[in-house]
Amino acid sequence: MLNIGQIEEGFVLDHIKAGKSMSIYKHLGLDKNEDTVAIIKNARSDKMGRKDILKVECDIDTLDLDVLAFIDHNITVNIIKDTESGMGFVQIDGIQTRELLDLEPMPERKMIFVGNSITSGNGMYTDSVPCDAGTWFDQNKASASYAVLTANALNAQYHLNSSSGIGFYSSCCGTTFNMYSAYDKYNHSNNSINCDVAALNYNPDVVCVCLGQNDGQLANDVFDTNYTKFIKKMRSYYPDAQIICMSSPMA
Repeated sequence: MLNIGQIEEGFVLDHIKAGKSMSIYKHLGLDKNEDTVAIIKNARSDKMGRKDILKVECDIDTLDLDVLAFIDHNITVNIIKDTESGMGFVQIDGIQTRELLDLEPMPERKMIFVGNSITSGNGMYTDSVPCDAGTWFDQNKASASYAVLTANALNAQYHLNSSSGIGFYSSCCGTTFNMYSAYDKYNHSNNSINCDVAALNYNPDVVCVCLGQNDGQLANDVFDTNYTKFIKKMRSYYPDAQIICMSSPMA
């Protein structure tokens, strides 16, 4: 098994013809900046025999990949953004291509995880910045959260709709909106950009809701009324899904 390491934000360029990675490294101007770059040459490949891989840890809006189309249109570009939308929103404006390839088969089982920092994987990554250092989001790693680990263990597709500090009714840490209003928004940093959930055509088998840790001490009737209201919203979007209401050690 080939292990090229994990990054929080950047690109992994795969299926590069063996021996061509250094040329791409220079064409992308990576020899002129201070981004962290890993180059793997002559890796074994079932499809290509041998291939190169280029991994770049950088802000994804700072690297222009247009040149790749002129070098080799078979290169696979993996965009890595392993943090919350509130820590840097990503929007793809468009892609130009000569053809669309068929997707590889996806797992049949589908899951959605709704929650706060626990679901987002906040505090799960200390390889680069240790605990009690840096800013509050430096240890965020969505792929290490219980949600992703659970979905992978069950061989399921997954969506995470989560944001640190958010609650189903009231939120903390400066967040001025709740998950009831933010669920159908793309950008959780400012509760903006409406999302047509039905148009996504993603119909989960299971919806896991882990909320309430940031809502503070609510009166029982306020908690019950607003939690029920939120679950009813989930049911309206996903009438056939099993909905699992979860707590956590922080509750």
